[in-house]
Amino acid sequence: MTRKMVLLAFLILAMFLAALLARKGALILLSLPFLTYIMMGVFRFPPEVKLRAVRAQERVCASSGEPVEMSVHVENIGRSRAYFGLRDPLLPSMELLEGQFSQNFLLSPGEKATLKYTFRAGRGRYAWKSIRVLATDPFALFELDSESPAAGKLLIRPEPDRLDHLPLRPYITRHIPGSMPTRLAGSGTTFLGVREYQAGDPLRSLHWRMNARHPRKLFTKVFEQDEVTDIGLVLDARSQEIGRDSLFEHAVRATASLAEMFLRESNRVGLLVYGEKMVPLFPGSGRKQLNRVYNTLAQASASRSIQFEYLDYYSSRLFPSRSIVFVISALGYRELSAYERLLAAGHPVVLICPDLTGHVTEKLAGHTVHSLAYRAYKLERWVQLHRLANLGIRVIDWPVSQALNSVLRETLARTLSSHPGHMRR
Repeated sequence: MTRKMVLLAFLILAMFLAALLARKGALILLSLPFLTYIMMGVFRFPPEVKLRAVRAQERVCASSGEPVEMSVHVENIGRSRAYFGLRDPLLPSMELLEGQFSQNFLLSPGEKATLKYTFRAGRGRYAWKSIRVLATDPFALFELDSESPAAGKLLIRPEPDRLDHLPLRPYITRHIPGSMPTRLAGSGTTFLGVREYQAGDPLRSLHWRMNARHPRKLFTKVFEQDEVTDIGLVLDARSQEIGRDSLFEHAVRATASLAEMFLRESNRVGLLVYGEKMVPLFPGSGRKQLNRVYNTLAQASASRSIQFEYLDYYSSRLFPSRSIVFVISALGYRELSAYERLLAAGHPVVLICPDLTGHVTEKLAGHTVHSLAYRAYKLERWVQLHRLANLGIRVIDWPVSQALNSVLRETLARTLSSHPGHMRR
């Protein structure tokens, strides 16, 4: 029974009690219209509810913030005409853009209807098992709550930022034409040096200035050969919550951006999501590998904190020998031993550390923050990052309020040509 039915029942009961107390039968006659109203609802209520529902999605994968159209087609396969209220569950972080999550339909046997809406949602995996069905009479006095199977899945991937080429200089490459300079003479675009002309050298490579200085000799320009290299990405998925907001989403988006940039340049990329569980993705290249990276990052979530030293248990297949390892972490800068072991294994390491102090200042605007504690934390963080830089790790202190592309272009390109561990202040 609905609230409306309960109210009518109390009203009829009150009339009967009033008739008994006043000893007037005419008061009972006043309740007859309400009794007739209820009896009509009883007779018009469907004896059984049989509804077939099919969920139709515009796509099974989408980017964060991208509109997604969802449709649920229903058909009355019962023998009676009935009013149906369809309610599709509103999952966390979903925002309705167009249409409705719930709608009422009057369906005759064999008649069909469609519940349609458009929404957007944050990064993650979403799954629907059924749709809620409320069968009711025309007067909404009685209702039957049930669920009809209508399965569906949706994967919301992180939206990467477009990053420019990073001038990395890997120690070892895979001898496949790519975009990374190898310190070896060959066909490329990066100038390497000058040598004497040899038979077969193309005339367009002649170094005319050197030839002008030495009229009796010919000199040709030598370029660095560009090849493919292996890149390892480590996403620190340990808890990084600040109030209701999290730096983890910034780290996920930075990881997706780096993967897109390196795979766009035909490099091989491996991924390790490091949290309560280690989720490895072995190196690969191409569009399929990028889709695997996006799918893995879409399901990544911040978990409880564990020691970063367990990074030693990764497989050598995940990060091949002397491959460049990018660590995206806001918490792991204190654990020097893990970075020392990575360096000892021959991996050049780049640490991208989202600026937690700036994040706190922004999120706690208007609140009183103890100035001495805040300064002590900033000083401790600065010292720890410089200890990592002194080990030979390229440290990028990334204020999340700034675009990652501009920070990388300003910082990493400059540090690669200076001290190997120099960091951005």
